[in-house]
Amino acid sequence: MASVAWLDLNEVIDAFTELGGEAEWPDVRARVTARRGDSYAPYKDWRNFNETMFQHVQQHCANYAKFTGQVLFEKVGPRRFRLAASPVVLPFAVPAPPANYEALLSEATAFEPRGEGHDHRALKEFVANNPQVIGLPLGLKGMTGYRLPSGDCVDVLFENGGTWTAVEIKARSSPDGDILRGMFQCIKYQAVIEAYQTSRELPPDAHAILVLETPLPQALGRLKDLLSVSVIDRVSPRR
Repeated sequence: MASVAWLDLNEVIDAFTELGGEAEWPDVRARVTARRGDSYAPYKDWRNFNETMFQHVQQHCANYAKFTGQVLFEKVGPRRFRLAASPVVLPFAVPAPPANYEALLSEATAFEPRGEGHDHRALKEFVANNPQVIGLPLGLKGMTGYRLPSGDCVDVLFENGGTWTAVEIKARSSPDGDILRGMFQCIKYQAVIEAYQTSRELPPDAHAILVLETPLPQALGRLKDLLSVSVIDRVSPRR
């Protein structure tokens, strides 16, 4: 069976084109999903697929904080976008792992935390008190330094009904190896929390997010998709 490709930016552009060049975001999302046979494969779940899809728009829409490329989209309403006058259709290519991928893995494996610094503590407290920065409802209060039965300590944990969201924080002083380590921490936290919920006879419903104060390093972008890790970058308590 042929493998399903990761989401291509051109798929989003084609959806806008089919919808007349301007549309509400839910209609674009539905069109992309329908063209893929109503499947989010090979992404881990619908949330990760949807976030990746919207990141494509954010990275190519100049009035978004995550803008990093050519202007391909324009925002014309709260949830409405249109194609820019002359969108550039980009060739799809799966980037190869960076040359220093093994070096980053070694750096992550050998990384030794040296205690909590001021920047880390400030960002942790900011996220705990501002759940909206990770897409959670206002009014929630995150628990900092939450201990799990595995002995791990989650930087911030939110309980939103039956859904638990673990947040791993990496402040601006974190090197690339520590950020890579944070991706694996998120995978571990989600698995442990779901096991913990099961042990308490609760439905297993957990999600983990890596929050970065700096932009996600380009070398780690592909790995984020491969591991299906949710990353929210450029979050700063200094705004």
